[in-house]
Amino acid sequence: RVEQAKIALTAADLTHIELPLTGDRLAVAITAQDFDAAIGGAVRRIEETVVRTLADAGLAAGRIETLFLTGGSTAIPQVRAAIVALFPSAKIVEGDVFGSVGLGLALDAERKFR
Repeated sequence: RVEQAKIALTAADLTHIELPLTGDRLAVAITAQDFDAAIGGAVRRIEETVVRTLADAGLAAGRIETLFLTGGSTAIPQVRAAIVALFPSAKIVEGDVFGSVGLGLALDAERKFR
């Protein structure tokens, strides 16, 4: 249910979640603003990791010409905006949000375990 609410908030400003309690249900409204506040720390850690990775590689963000966005987290507006903002001159290319991660894992497993 929480995952469904997260997915709903990637495209809507408000969703509802019903949590089963002992015999009762608790209905809670969750706004996109609530969601953004809840994940703000994680998004900052992602930004810090990207900046550190660039520094470790000795690359300036301006040298990145293309960003390939894939995985469910790149559909979250706050995550997407944070990553894209780090590379303002990069062309944005999108993969199959959910399928390409699975495909990559399958190809890696084939390579390792064949």
